[in-house]
Amino acid sequence: MLLESASTCVEWQMELMVLEGLYGTLSCFVITRTPPKVCHFVEHLIRPLSLHRPMRPEDTPEAAGPVSEIKITGGFSMAQMHGWVCSCFPGVPPKVPDEETARFNFESGLLGTRISAEYTKGEATFRGSNLSALAVVKDAIAREVSRLGIKLDVRAPNIDEKCVMHMLRAMHPRLERLMRLKERARYLDALAEIGAQEGGAEFLDAELRETSLNADQIRADHRESEKRIEFLEQTLEQFFIDRFKFRGINVKHRAGEAKELVKSYSWEGLVALFAAT
Repeated sequence: MLLESASTCVEWQMELMVLEGLYGTLSCFVITRTPPKVCHFVEHLIRPLSLHRPMRPEDTPEAAGPVSEIKITGGFSMAQMHGWVCSCFPGVPPKVPDEETARFNFESGLLGTRISAEYTKGEATFRGSNLSALAVVKDAIAREVSRLGIKLDVRAPNIDEKCVMHMLRAMHPRLERLMRLKERARYLDALAEIGAQEGGAEFLDAELRETSLNADQIRADHRESEKRIEFLEQTLEQFFIDRFKFRGINVKHRAGEAKELVKSYSWEGLVALFAAT
């Protein structure tokens, strides 16, 4: 991808939305427009749980709601597990902790859900309410381990079903707000035509009148929200798959139901979808 600034600038910012579970390296070559030509190489590591941020020791997942747990044992050292945690989460100090047992807490910048990593030599426990985040950790560590040929024992996950509702409640206000904005944007052209015929919007009820008066802002917000809606669709679809994967049920053939739900969104439909077997 080639991006070129329209004029001379000293600072340039680009924002990317990354779906958690995907990872890699983003490489950029910044080249000056005027001679002498200079190239500056910029590299950014995208981690599997790149939307999480470190939290204080007291900000545990247990303090925020129900938690599920994955426990991993095997012939790995403290330093190896610390390296795997560093590769999964942003903001982890590269130096191996001096303590016999290390613990780090993280919070999702998207949903506010929390996850913790607690580990020592030969044993690691990950706890959190977001089942998709736990699935990402499990898969990411499994990839690293298979590359090194280390034998691991991943015990059957201890899943608290209350985590499902906790996660859905975290997603609901975001989905509802975006769907309401989408619904308001649908009426703008019709309201503009009615307003032109009637000479104003004074005869409309309060909500429609407010929508008509703020049409430009609603259009701008809706354009910006379209990518967010798509992002939440993908997040919801992955959570649907992970929720049942931990129960030993493959629902990938039904993943499209999550996206269809967003198009005609309702809280009742959301709960029903995740309660189905």
